[in-house]
Amino acid sequence: MNKKYLKLLILFGIAITLIVIYQTKLNVFFNLEFLKANIDALINWYQSDSVFFIFILAIITILCIAFSLPVVALLALASGAIIGPLYGGVLVSLFSVIGASLSFLIARYIFRAELEKKYQNKVNTINKGLHKNLWNYLFFIRIAAVFPFFIVNIVLGLSRVSLKNFFISTFIGMLPVIFIYAFAGRQLVQLNSLKDVFSFNILIVFFLFGLLLLAPIILKKITRKIYK
Repeated sequence: MNKKYLKLLILFGIAITLIVIYQTKLNVFFNLEFLKANIDALINWYQSDSVFFIFILAIITILCIAFSLPVVALLALASGAIIGPLYGGVLVSLFSVIGASLSFLIARYIFRAELEKKYQNKVNTINKGLHKNLWNYLFFIRIAAVFPFFIVNIVLGLSRVSLKNFFISTFIGMLPVIFIYAFAGRQLVQLNSLKDVFSFNILIVFFLFGLLLLAPIILKKITRKIYK
């Protein structure tokens, strides 16, 4: 298929999806209050037909992440409450990384020319980091959350990183955050906002852990300066 028509098809698909969500009021499903009010019904649905429930969860998660809709935290919370924090967390992480990979591929092969103009500076910065220490840098930008999740998917799609390395680093890098939300699902009724899940201290710990991953790169720079 001609790339021009493929771009139009993808844009049309995104537009139709968003129109359907808002015109049919499906957006009400993507909030904490709806989840709390209907948690018993959702648990009964999962217990009566777990395969179909997981299939629907997979479709929703993959499409939302691919279209850069910010619902992964709520889906992780719901999965933890309904399926269980361990199993639910792994499933949401897997489905999320599939959606992120679709976003990565779309950025790399379909909208590359348009996106490079907008994100060229970020792409150059990331390419430099990847050249110095591939895995440490990939984990850093995921765990430390320096850039928004959807921007990382796009920019890495424009970078030199391979799909395999993107998939692995995204899956592992997302696990800590996903599991925090999934385990918080056990106290769902006590939550008033998704912000209640993360304290300032937890965010600092993630950022410091991210910096720790960059330690080899920083030490290498210091060592070079000392022995020049």
